[in-house]
Amino acid sequence: MKVLFKLRKIYFLITISIQLISFSIFAENVTFSTPQIVAADGNRPQIATDISGRYVYVIEFEGAGLTGPTKIFISSDFGVNFSSATGAFGTGFNPQIITDISGRYIFATWSDGATNIKIFFSLNFGLSWIDVDSSNTTFGLGGAPQIITDSVSRNIYGIWADSSDPIDLTRGLRSFFPIRGLKINR
Repeated sequence: MKVLFKLRKIYFLITISIQLISFSIFAENVTFSTPQIVAADGNRPQIATDISGRYVYVIEFEGAGLTGPTKIFISSDFGVNFSSATGAFGTGFNPQIITDISGRYIFATWSDGATNIKIFFSLNFGLSWIDVDSSNTTFGLGGAPQIITDSVSRNIYGIWADSSDPIDLTRGLRSFFPIRGLKINR
């Protein structure tokens, strides 16, 4: 019985020591750089990064009012430098941006100036962007949009508060292998 008690005491002391050492190691090695200006006139910024932190994406809308031009900024050097994404994103508010673990697939959502829900995506690290609903007829009116994806951007989910009070959800599915030249022989 004494041996078991001593073993438990030793185990407890070793566990506490390891926890204190690992807390000490990780707590002291966090530093932040001096803040840099990413956008000259931004509002409600959101940020996302890939698993390594190499690709960093920022979305915001410009201006001091409730809506303004939606802007997306891209960094491929761990947030050292940012460039503005090309594309006409229109006006918006309440923007959000997300990426997968690779940083290649990026999804963004916001409410435009007329409270239409907008979802854009990029399949090439933000070099080009596609408007999912350029006619503003698919998603309808709403606010407070959010978007999320799984780790490989196979499943994408958008959610927002509909203008008539329900919560709307949309699911996107990105296929890995486009089917081309399919023939069915009967």
